[in-house]
Amino acid sequence: MERLLAESEVKAEVRSLVGRMLWVEVWGAHITADKWWWEDAACVRECLELGTFWEYHTIKGVKGEER
Repeated sequence: MERLLAESEVKAEVRSLVGRMLWVEVWGAHITADKWWWEDAACVRECLELGTFWEYHTIKGVKGEER
C-alpha cells in the first residue's frame, strides 16, 4: 500500500512539473511578471482554497485513407 501511495505522489509531482512546462511553453512569451504564478505563495494558496486546477487534453486528428 505504501508503494502505491509513493508511486501516486511521484506521478502527481511529474504531472505538475509537465503541466508547468507546458504552461510556460504556451503562455510564457505573454507574461511580464517577475515570477510564475506557481512561485507566488498567495496565488498557490488561493488555488488550493478554491480548488482551482489546470486540465489539459490532447486531440489527435489524422486523415483517413482515400478510397
